[in-house]
Amino acid sequence: MKQIIQSVLFDKRKNTIDKAIQWLDEHGLKYYKIDTTHQYHRFRQIDPTYSPDIFYRTITVNPKKNIKIIVEYQP
Repeated sequence: MKQIIQSVLFDKRKNTIDKAIQWLDEHGLKYYKIDTTHQYHRFRQIDPTYSPDIFYRTITVNPKKNIKIIVEYQP
């Protein structure tokens, strides 16, 4: 099963956009598309895929700063 990072989420209370971009740079990730919600700065890595064979999981990668990734699982 193929795993792809679909988005990276940064808690707005613990991360500025500048700090988030710095973290993304350090980890070789993109920051061309930023969506800000009530709680998160969300950096899309790929557009979501809509198919019954594909599912998503949210994984916390840094609990202290509440940084999460959404992983897309493809067959």
